[in-house]
Amino acid sequence: MPRALAILALLQATLAGVPVAVRNLVGRDVIVAWLQPGPEPRTRIPQQAKPLTNSSVMSIDSFATHEFIVYDAAAEHFQSKPDGHESCEFWASVGECAANPGYMLVTCANACDSLSKKKNNGELKAIFAVAESTETVSVIDNDGVWEVVRTGPAHDASKAVERALDACSATHEEGAPTCGEATVQCVSDELQQFFSPKRDELSIEKFLFDHALKIAPKATPDPDAKGAAYSEDLPKLYRDIEKASKETDLSAACPDGARECLRQKATHETVFLTSTIGTLRKATRARRHDVRNATCRDHVIVSPHSPVVEKIWKYDPYTSDIWAGPPPSSKGPAEPERKVRYLFDPASIDAQIIVIDDFISDAECDAVQTQATPRLARATHAHEGDLSHVSKARDSQQATVRPEGGRKNERDLSDPIARLKARSVAMANHLSNYTLQLDGQEDLMAVQYNPGQQYMLHCDGSCDGTPFVSGGRLATVLMYCAAADGGGTAFPNAGVHVVPKRGQAVYFSFRSSDSEGLMEDWHTEHSGCPVREGSKWVVTQWLRDGVSKENPHSRFDPSGGPVR
Repeated sequence: MPRALAILALLQATLAGVPVAVRNLVGRDVIVAWLQPGPEPRTRIPQQAKPLTNSSVMSIDSFATHEFIVYDAAAEHFQSKPDGHESCEFWASVGECAANPGYMLVTCANACDSLSKKKNNGELKAIFAVAESTETVSVIDNDGVWEVVRTGPAHDASKAVERALDACSATHEEGAPTCGEATVQCVSDELQQFFSPKRDELSIEKFLFDHALKIAPKATPDPDAKGAAYSEDLPKLYRDIEKASKETDLSAACPDGARECLRQKATHETVFLTSTIGTLRKATRARRHDVRNATCRDHVIVSPHSPVVEKIWKYDPYTSDIWAGPPPSSKGPAEPERKVRYLFDPASIDAQIIVIDDFISDAECDAVQTQATPRLARATHAHEGDLSHVSKARDSQQATVRPEGGRKNERDLSDPIARLKARSVAMANHLSNYTLQLDGQEDLMAVQYNPGQQYMLHCDGSCDGTPFVSGGRLATVLMYCAAADGGGTAFPNAGVHVVPKRGQAVYFSFRSSDSEGLMEDWHTEHSGCPVREGSKWVVTQWLRDGVSKENPHSRFDPSGGPVR
């Protein structure tokens, strides 16, 4: 390689951008801007300012050490929606903005904003510098002062080292587990508990990539891709996998057990392991269209990553935790025991794909189809705040369905559609340890596919590893009322293909039980395969966290944050 090109390649490698997710949790609209280098951040002029609405996330790609400022957008004349409850000012005055931010910063944003201004003299801002590895930067309002909370592989590793050092030097009660003195071996053993689930995740991603590689030996250009074309170096990827799979010998790396040495080694290993997992996911996704097409033609080639686990679910609607207030008094048919099959549910990945037999009854399917048929219209989806954007990816007909008499009768379990919606929310709580409420959830959506019609690859909410934003979708229940020849549901990034069967449902979740957690990373991206013959009918229940009767789903984008 000529010297000039070698230097250029070195500069490109050295100056690679660092992905950062900026999360706005301060309860008001803000501006995020780059700060030019200088001695004092607060006297520098912000550059390339971009708005970031309340309870939303922005992705930036910048260089390590570059600084950004987050400041109040009120001066930019951004308008806020009215508070969602008449008691917001009182709740804010007694400290609920800090004690219950998940609800207050969405429902009572104006009251929390006003309180912050009073406590901080109206000067609301925070500054952060880009680190050397991928991370999430959350800007929060801590009793009137904006603070930056950072999470990512480097921060996770640093905390893990501190926990290990504490565990190895602390005095424990008799009978409690102890590591003894703070030796290098003790810290090394403790850190393996931190690395173990990450290496499990690496193993799963390698399995999924090997499966995709067998079906599609070459990556194909992504028709939806933006920016630079995807490229890969498979020999290097497999070398990195082998290296990332091995445990680091801390006794050799840090023989004297120096705290800083341990932190540096753990950080390096975590960042490298996380980066290798991310590269594997990209390589799998680069083949997802070919894998999807192949499994739509022949679902037998699908290879699940682990044996299917079967369980039984017994649902009692009258003791369910989905009701705000007392359970309904109206009675519906007795709920049978249902067989639940876990097709994808790894402990180290926050995604589930589960099939439930006999989830929707013949009577419930008949009620859905009877109500939907006269109102079927071309399929739409959410797009940049427009919840009725005509879909180019989905070739089908759809209609929303509600209980007889409308949403006010969603507690009437004698109504088949009300019964179906309540069962969907309760099942999500049971399978994913959620605490969702029925109130505020989206209407059921009936969708009909004719021969040749399909739904291309997509996610129902965010599934890109970004932080969950209140009000967003976190799971889907997809129920089959009429099966056709073809029309399966393919999850190419998870090695799963579901062949429709009348009465069956496939449930998939894309966030952990932690409401402050991250969305999962692409395993629940899915597609409705083309129908070859016959008619396919499905009923979809999209599920959200952070919605209520006062703040229904219509106030939020499917990925979370308020609709503008």
